[in-house]
Amino acid sequence: MMSIRKPFKEGDLIETNDFYGKVEKIHLRTTDLITLQGQYVMIPNAEVFKKPIINYSRLRRRRIDIEVGVHYNTHLAQALDVAVKAVQGISGVKPDDVGASYSEFGSSSINFTIRIWQKFTNQEADYLALRHQAVLAIKQAFDQNGITIPFPMRTLDLGDVNFKEIFSTYREKER
Repeated sequence: MMSIRKPFKEGDLIETNDFYGKVEKIHLRTTDLITLQGQYVMIPNAEVFKKPIINYSRLRRRRIDIEVGVHYNTHLAQALDVAVKAVQGISGVKPDDVGASYSEFGSSSINFTIRIWQKFTNQEADYLALRHQAVLAIKQAFDQNGITIPFPMRTLDLGDVNFKEIFSTYREKER
C-alpha cells in the first residue's frame, strides 16, 4: 500500500508514529527516518500506514505561528500593525505572506497570533531561523514603539487582613 499511495518520498520531512524527521529510505517493510536530533528510526510500514502522517514537504509552503501578548492598556490596532510591519521587514518575507489577528483575553495580556507563510525547503533550520528572526523583530519594534509585553501577574485577595496589627506583633516579639 505504501508503494501505491506514496504518502511521502525520500527526503520529505514527515511526522508519524510520534517521530518527526526526514525520510532517509523507504524499504518494502520499513521506512528509515532521521529525526531532527540526528537519531535513526526504523518504522514498520504497517505502523506508518495505520497512523496519521503529516508530510510537511508536500505543499512546498509552511506556516509559522507566533503567539504574542500585549498589555491591556495597549492600543491594539497599533500593536498589531507594528508587529506585522516588523515581520514584513525581514529579508525574504513577502507582505502578503504575513497575517495577524487577536485571539483571546489572557490572564495578563491580550493575545494575538502572527502567521508567516514560508517557502518550504526541507531544512528545519530555515523554519527555525525565520521564527527566530520574527520574534526578535517583533520585540525590537515593540521596544521602539513603547508597546509592553507583560509578564504574568497574580492578584491575591487576602480579605480583611489588618497588616499593621500583624507587623506590630512581629516588632514586639523582636524586642
